[in-house]
Amino acid sequence: MNARILTGALLATTLAPSLAFAAEQGGEPAGAWLKLVFYVINFAAFVFVIFYYAGPSTSNYFKERARLIRSDLERLEAAHKQAEEMAERARLRIAGLEDELKKLADEIARETAFQVRKLREAGRAGAERTRRDAELTARALAEDGRRRVRAQLARSAASMARELILKSFEPADQERLVEGFMERIRSEASR
Repeated sequence: MNARILTGALLATTLAPSLAFAAEQGGEPAGAWLKLVFYVINFAAFVFVIFYYAGPSTSNYFKERARLIRSDLERLEAAHKQAEEMAERARLRIAGLEDELKKLADEIARETAFQVRKLREAGRAGAERTRRDAELTARALAEDGRRRVRAQLARSAASMARELILKSFEPADQERLVEGFMERIRSEASR
């Protein structure tokens, strides 16, 4: 069917210029028609030889070419489909990564807040310990100072008393001192 259409088209294009050429010469129409028939037969023989010898290889070439084009098209369609699937998986992964990133950011924020609270509490506890230690140290130093002052006063008083006793102590004073001491021991023992 395709060969007939092709032959008809080639014949029409061949005849049209020949008719125009025959009309221009204007002389004998029988010679022009005879030439035309000769050209048509010559062309038909040419087309027959081309189709007979070159037709199968040309047909095979175009069939092979069509097969290659179809296989390339199928391969490219499969590659396109695979690329679309990979792009969709990549979009899903990116969405998953964004969710995971948000979760990690939230977790880091919570952990940071927790650590900040711990550090504040530790700082407050350390400051409280330091304050208590400072108070205890100040009390201990004050108490130690009082003891030293008392000890110094006691040493000074004892030294002064020794000097006074040595200067003005008489046997009656000694007896009265011993009696007072004994009275005090008796009152303490009776309690």
